[in-house]
Amino acid sequence: MKRKFYVSIIFLVCLLSFSAFGYAQYTLTVTYDTAGGSVSQNPPGPVYTDSTTVSLTANPNPNYVFLGWGGDASGMDFTVYVVMDSNKSVTANFAITYNLTWDASPADGGYVDVSPMGPYGEGVPVTVEAIANNGYVFTGWGSDASGTANPTTVYMDSNKSVIAYFELETPPETITMPYAPTGPASVEKGISASFSSGGATSSIGHPVQYQFFWGDGTDSGWGGPSASHTWTSTGAYSVMVQARCQNDQSIMSGISEGLAVAVTEPQLPTYTLTVNYDIAMGSVNHPPSAEYTSGSEITLTANPMEGFVFTGWSGDAGGTLLTTTVTMTSNKSVTANFIPDGGGGGGGGGAETVNMPTIVSGPDNVDVGTFESYAASGAWSSLGHEIEYQFSWGDGTTSDWGMPNQGHSWTS
Repeated sequence: MKRKFYVSIIFLVCLLSFSAFGYAQYTLTVTYDTAGGSVSQNPPGPVYTDSTTVSLTANPNPNYVFLGWGGDASGMDFTVYVVMDSNKSVTANFAITYNLTWDASPADGGYVDVSPMGPYGEGVPVTVEAIANNGYVFTGWGSDASGTANPTTVYMDSNKSVIAYFELETPPETITMPYAPTGPASVEKGISASFSSGGATSSIGHPVQYQFFWGDGTDSGWGGPSASHTWTSTGAYSVMVQARCQNDQSIMSGISEGLAVAVTEPQLPTYTLTVNYDIAMGSVNHPPSAEYTSGSEITLTANPMEGFVFTGWSGDAGGTLLTTTVTMTSNKSVTANFIPDGGGGGGGGGAETVNMPTIVSGPDNVDVGTFESYAASGAWSSLGHEIEYQFSWGDGTTSDWGMPNQGHSWTS
């Protein structure tokens, strides 16, 4: 704790009247805090003859400042002049001062602007402002200042120092544009089609999301680099894609180049029709194509050769009429059956005979209680009559007489 001592230079002098000369004398009292400084007098006193001019000079000590004169002198000049025309008292006022130092870290990061400049008296507010150099940002204060407010105020109640901290400015995050999407260039209306993109990256390594624009006013929503879409109208569309940062979803890329997609009416499936016959006995007239659009109705006409008769259709067609129609709802196989005219080529009438049929399809291993289908063929009448079939199931039961395609369910 500093103690203040005051020195009063007081000389009590009896004013003598020199009748011989007629001069009066006066006393000058100078007061000051010795901790703060001293006062030089010229000429030295403290007693001066009437009308003597005395110069007083304030001499502040280190870390102190001269504030001005008081009493019978005034002003802020270090030297003041007092005319001794009476007893006078003068006070020299000193005040302690403080210094403020500042620095920047790193030195290349910027500098500190200080206002006002020091030294400073007790309690003086000082404004400090951090000025960042190009490529740096101010991050906060250290030492006798704190926080991130810029500028900030330091109150001088001691010698103080401040440090302004800077760091290299981080460029704003960017997202690169994704690749143009890949996928089919032509799709059918109402059929889902898949598209893919990729290639988008964050400049600071954040994960990214993708959004596809389908060209029909809808989008995929944000997600992975692949998405599917179903168009409800035919036309020409352009599929594009955009990416964004998953962490900060306001940061987006540009929109990619478009992929042209033509949406057409749905194409019906096609099916194969296989027509079987013995070319030595006859032929079948049918359209030359082997594949037909779903729903097509195909007309088949059996043509027996001389000496042979047509006995009927089997497979995916039935009946004994020479002409039949097959509706293409799946791949199908039809057989035209011919026999020698008169039965076996004997050339005469004779009793009608029917040759033995063969089972041409059906499972050989089935589950109990499961209905299974079987198909037979190969039987014909020696007189060309229509043929019926009956299946014996081996469990003591038989099917009714009828078509060559029948089914059965075993119970044990």
